[in-house]
Amino acid sequence: MRQIALVIAARHHEATVQICGGDCCSNCPSNKAGGLLGIKRPELSVANPLDAKPGEQVVIEYDSASALRAGAVLFLAPILAILAGLFAGQALGRNHYPGHEESAALLGALAFLAFSLACIALYDRKLRKTHDPGKPTIVEIVESESADCSGGAKVVR
Repeated sequence: MRQIALVIAARHHEATVQICGGDCCSNCPSNKAGGLLGIKRPELSVANPLDAKPGEQVVIEYDSASALRAGAVLFLAPILAILAGLFAGQALGRNHYPGHEESAALLGALAFLAFSLACIALYDRKLRKTHDPGKPTIVEIVESESADCSGGAKVVR
């Protein structure tokens, strides 16, 4: 998957980029509402083999499967943990604390959520130490009349 981004900072062979929405996002009412609410465009760290400089527009590429896997880990794992914690807590409350099933279910859900978030943090730390093959990479630098993600770009190198 490819997206246009603006380089915010560059150091060694890494860069921090701000994702540009493109034509479809610039016409989207929710994009305008996000600007009014002070919501910034997403920023991420990418590999910079082309030595792009801050202020340049670039094309980044990343593996769609890695993005789906990250989304599943970040969103599905905590939801499944909450559900498992609810059922486990309710069963524990029913067997050991009759009349307090709801409290036990809530505590179980919170405990399982905390555990899932800790596991996600450990997984993230492990991925940061090893080179993640799904890390986005700058594949092209584009020439644009403006350096603010407003479109009108052509490939330079």
